[in-house]
Amino acid sequence: MSIHNLFLHSGFQYMESRHITSLPIVFPRGKAAAYTKTYKTQAGDFMVAVVGPREDLSRLPEVYVIHRPDHLIGRTLPHISSFHSLCLVDQDTADWDPQYPLTVIEIIDNLIQKALDSAVVGGQQRQAEFHTEFINYWDGDVSAYIYGNTGDLGGLRFSYRTLNTVTSEHGRPHKEYVVFTDDKQRDDWFRLRGEKSSLGFDGNVTVVRVNSSKVAPDKWPPQSLKGVFNWLQDADRQAHDALARGILANLTKNTQVVLFDVINEGIIGFEVRFNSVTKSVLQHHAKKRSNSGNRAQRQKLSSVLPMLRSKDATTSFSRIAVKSISNKEIQLRNRPIPVDLENKKILIIGCGTIGGFTSQLLVKVGAGRGKTGKMVLCDGDTLSPGNLSRHTLPAAYIGWNKAEALGNLIKRDSLGCPNIEIRPYHLEINEKHIQGFDIVVDATGHAPVGKMLAYVARLAALRPPFIIHGYNDAYGQASVVIVDNGKACYGCAKRLVTLKDESRPTTPHRVSCGSIFTPYDANVSTVTAALIQEAALNTLQDKLPWTYAQHSTGNAVHHKRRRLEKFGDCSVCS
Repeated sequence: MSIHNLFLHSGFQYMESRHITSLPIVFPRGKAAAYTKTYKTQAGDFMVAVVGPREDLSRLPEVYVIHRPDHLIGRTLPHISSFHSLCLVDQDTADWDPQYPLTVIEIIDNLIQKALDSAVVGGQQRQAEFHTEFINYWDGDVSAYIYGNTGDLGGLRFSYRTLNTVTSEHGRPHKEYVVFTDDKQRDDWFRLRGEKSSLGFDGNVTVVRVNSSKVAPDKWPPQSLKGVFNWLQDADRQAHDALARGILANLTKNTQVVLFDVINEGIIGFEVRFNSVTKSVLQHHAKKRSNSGNRAQRQKLSSVLPMLRSKDATTSFSRIAVKSISNKEIQLRNRPIPVDLENKKILIIGCGTIGGFTSQLLVKVGAGRGKTGKMVLCDGDTLSPGNLSRHTLPAAYIGWNKAEALGNLIKRDSLGCPNIEIRPYHLEINEKHIQGFDIVVDATGHAPVGKMLAYVARLAALRPPFIIHGYNDAYGQASVVIVDNGKACYGCAKRLVTLKDESRPTTPHRVSCGSIFTPYDANVSTVTAALIQEAALNTLQDKLPWTYAQHSTGNAVHHKRRRLEKFGDCSVCS
């Protein structure tokens, strides 16, 4: 039975989506299918439209509220956007069985009823339904990217710059803002967007902290500056007055950008443009206010508020969708615990396939960041065409030194400018060269380097706290990572056999004069690099969960994760 017939069987009625005219959006031209149904709630009847369901049902269709009870028209309801879209479930985390379409339609039917029942609750439960989703209902008209942390914007002076950017291959330029505290951040964003940076800024940003459990008004989002003041008057009176003061303080230009740091919710903002007459009058009030006492200032603020609320004071108002691009927001977003490798000094020896992927993974969790953090890349080899099938470096870097190319690639594609130092040569393993680092990563896959690092560390007066060895073993059938924290070493791990003699290939290597390599795919190296990242992050814990980890395929002998014990006959440390 087709999807069309299954929806009809489930009590829906068919119509073409182009005939739905009650929504503030326009559906694409054509005969896209829509299926409507009426649902009963304690607040009255809702009619919804399920638009454009796919035959495979691997994604749930869009659902819109096309009719609601009269007393709820114009009122903001949880789970229903300003575009009247009904939020049913997180598509990326939810699970269903698309091979049983009738069951999926029953699930959609139940989810719609549940979402509508939740949308009409009142009182504290209504606020709870909005909690942590409040900024999603803001529906910004333009995007802004801020070098600041959510919940921690106070005390910083932000400026903004407007740019036109293209975010698809054949897309048209569109307006966006970058919000920054220093010129380096502004120039960094322009570089990433492929734009030539220009000096200065368009204006200062007014930042207002909103701290209220009552964040969801009956009408949302606001359509004017007056609507914003009405919301704050009820939600947070201090923020209400702070907004008025901030506007008066930043009247250098007709256009102002305002950001709200809403506690436990996120950042939202708006751009407002005052007409010339209003701006002049407000500047006069601001000048008089700055020369008066606190009591007089409060009185003058109350005299200015009617003008700020007037619909004739502004010529335009647009909401801004704000996204944080701070290091903290990006690096710590996916961390189970709020710590990363920022301010750590990390040395990576070897920038081949393992070292290349490892460097990129470590930068994503804070390596090369902070006042004292740095990441040093060491390698004496150049990138050749034969490396391209496994290495993270693209073909544009053929002929480059691998360490220099990797540093250039990471800096080019990173937000901010990570502190990366390059040593384009094969590092001599001695105490001087490894001293002062918090973590040394051996990504050479070369046994003599691993043994010498372990040996030198044990002779050093001040050794690095952690040496991480990562290598591909068993002719590309095993990824092995060892953490040397002063106990067991690289040599101790070598007693763990990863491939039995009878399983060894007869011609494992390809040899030419002066070079040798083992043919296997890059997936092994990416797993090794991922284990190195895990090992590096484990060093932030009070106790290491393991010092030996292995991932195996094929005929490799697998060894479980463990805290490696010192081997009495180790050629390195015994």
